[in-house]
Amino acid sequence: MNEDFLARPLRWFLSVLGALTAACLAVEWVCGRVLHLGYPYNWPLMPPATRYYDFSLYRARFDFFHSAKFFAFDGPGYLYPAPVAALHRLLYLLLGGMWTFLALLLATWAFASFLLWGALVRRGMQRRNATVLVAIAALCSYPFWFEFEQANVEWILCLLVGCGVMALLRGRGFTAAACFGIAGSMKIYPLVLVGLLLSRRQYKQAAAAFVVCGVSTMVGLWLVCPDLATSWHGTQVGLETFRQWYVLRYEQVGFDHSLVGLGKALSLVVLSGPLAPQGLALLVNLYMVVAAFAGVVLYFDRIRKLPVINQVLCVVAATILLPPVSYDYTLLHLYLPWALLVMVALERRECKGMMAGMVCFAILFAPERELIWGGRSYGGQVKALALVVLFGIGLVGKFESRFDGEAVAAT
Repeated sequence: MNEDFLARPLRWFLSVLGALTAACLAVEWVCGRVLHLGYPYNWPLMPPATRYYDFSLYRARFDFFHSAKFFAFDGPGYLYPAPVAALHRLLYLLLGGMWTFLALLLATWAFASFLLWGALVRRGMQRRNATVLVAIAALCSYPFWFEFEQANVEWILCLLVGCGVMALLRGRGFTAAACFGIAGSMKIYPLVLVGLLLSRRQYKQAAAAFVVCGVSTMVGLWLVCPDLATSWHGTQVGLETFRQWYVLRYEQVGFDHSLVGLGKALSLVVLSGPLAPQGLALLVNLYMVVAAFAGVVLYFDRIRKLPVINQVLCVVAATILLPPVSYDYTLLHLYLPWALLVMVALERRECKGMMAGMVCFAILFAPERELIWGGRSYGGQVKALALVVLFGIGLVGKFESRFDGEAVAAT
């Protein structure tokens, strides 16, 4: 292998990713096949019965799409914003069965890996070395396999956000705004990416992102039910149900790498039990206010002045760290800043923060499900700590690249 592949940050990334993945699979194989222990000791080799749950759960409800019966359906409550319901409906119509959906997800993952491989080769990496790097990163991707087994639609949001960021880096601000706006209508946190437009003084484009978000929300509400009042009320009931079931409960804390999930885990260890729902709700509300205020201050004081890749890293990390719940498939959003850092490593070999950043990415992309205490996995909390460190690296690192010159030219 030539020198570009042996750059220390890439070597460390592959070593840590490979070692953690092998350790997890070995431990889980022993627990599941030799000791015959149940969940969570036998995961991910023997996934729980809820495999492909997110795609199939609501299928029957969509027979009543575009009517008030959608919300009156006697089944599991629909817990997503209206534009996600419109996306689900489109997927059911175009793809039909779940296997077609999974095949499309797998094909998209393979195509994205091929695009990265081509970008690395064009930047001078030897074909064999690029193949090894991309293949190991793709095959050992815990976030992808978690997304695949849940059959969630998060990967489509990743496509929107990724296309938006790449459009922004190429000076296509309004295209980026459209992508951020649509993604933000599905989950509010992608709107944080509008900060990337503001840092380039693209105020019209930033305003356009919010307009697109509003229009997408209204269209989604109408598609779900023509009576907008009924649609709005039913959607809010679903979102409140999500808050009660997931934000204010502890069952899924091992899959949650948010700061709130980290706080929940600490309460389980320190207080030897969960907080009462009322107390947790109060703390979550307070956290949301403090997180929003701190994020705005940090953005205007520091993030907007950083190199482009630092900004992307900080903003993307914030979108998956700061929500009150953030499950492991949202880690797919990190692959774009990781790929950008790999390109920086090719151009500059090493720079401040590169080594630590690659180690953090390896921890975030590998499974840590075998970190179990008292019958509960705390892998999500390890990832939350890695995200905090990665965010800090984005604040202090120096990831200057050719995109900085292109960003200046576009403003």
